[in-house]
Amino acid sequence: AEFGLNVIQVPDVNLPNAIELCDADYDGSTTFDLTVSEFEILDIRDDDIEITYFESETDLEADSNQITNPDSYQNITNPQTVYVKVTNTISNCFVSIPLELIVNLPPTINPIPTIETCDSPTNTYDLSEATAILMDDTTGINITYHSSFADATNNQNALATTYNYTAPTTTIYIRTEYVATSCVAIASFDLVVNPNPIANQPPDLEECDDDYDFELVFDLSQQTAIVLGAQNPAQYTVTYHETDVDAIDGVNAISDLNYNAISWQIIYVRIEN
Repeated sequence: AEFGLNVIQVPDVNLPNAIELCDADYDGSTTFDLTVSEFEILDIRDDDIEITYFESETDLEADSNQITNPDSYQNITNPQTVYVKVTNTISNCFVSIPLELIVNLPPTINPIPTIETCDSPTNTYDLSEATAILMDDTTGINITYHSSFADATNNQNALATTYNYTAPTTTIYIRTEYVATSCVAIASFDLVVNPNPIANQPPDLEECDDDYDFELVFDLSQQTAIVLGAQNPAQYTVTYHETDVDAIDGVNAISDLNYNAISWQIIYVRIEN
């Protein structure tokens, strides 16, 4: 007696690249079209080839729990490996191929709805200051600013870093994009420009010295209303300093406004909105 041996070749396939998509809500999950990998897996799609998808190699071997929606599959872990079963329907020979799914997160923008600044003589604001507030980490990220959501989405008409404001409040959009993955995040904030305080020049304080030591206690608080003028005291903080540097830096304020001064001493007043 005799018999023949017939070895049937499994389908000829290629190993596909990982499918990488960007996340929109930072949960590491999104919807994949697994079928796009078929163009890499098969050089030529024959009628006797069937392709199915499974979440585990065990399910693939048992031909159970097939993924029924491969064109709109939502990953369950990140990263995740699913398995592609390529079957010759004539011989029932098949090959198993791993397919990696990767969800890349977009940059993280701090939720800062309002950024306040003081009015400048040039009506400009340095947007790099906003970057320091909105972004904790800028490594590998392209950052641009735009005047509309549409411009930010389309990455067009980026604003100059030295931004010329024309109104007390302006809505600006920040666009951040990872260079490596091209994942994008967009957020908006209101740039609020506060008017600078007006420091009215107070008169010098003069009193008679009764002990010839050229020192006397002055009540500095009597100058506050004069310095503020018509400005609302509730909206401003007034402090007194012994040097102009301290006044500019807002440090070492005189705590006791019943101040023991020497003759011809200059006191500096700081007004902050």
